[in-house]
Amino acid sequence: MMSQSTPRAQWFNTPVRMITTPFKHLHIVKPSNGILEVLQIMRQQGVNQVLVVDEETIVGWIDREHLLRILQLHVATER
Repeated sequence: MMSQSTPRAQWFNTPVRMITTPFKHLHIVKPSNGILEVLQIMRQQGVNQVLVVDEETIVGWIDREHLLRILQLHVATER
């Protein structure tokens, strides 16, 4: 991972692999997981986003803010 001591002049030439979180350290959920379940996983793991994986295929990622907005919309529209 790129450290804070990396000179600014090197930032644009830094390979993405140097600043990417390794796959084994990502928190993963399934598309079938419920919103409240995913929020609980985020809280327990101390993360704000999770990767959504269907079997071995990455289908996306979602963050806490998006999930909370969805819940607020459902409450506001009484779904």
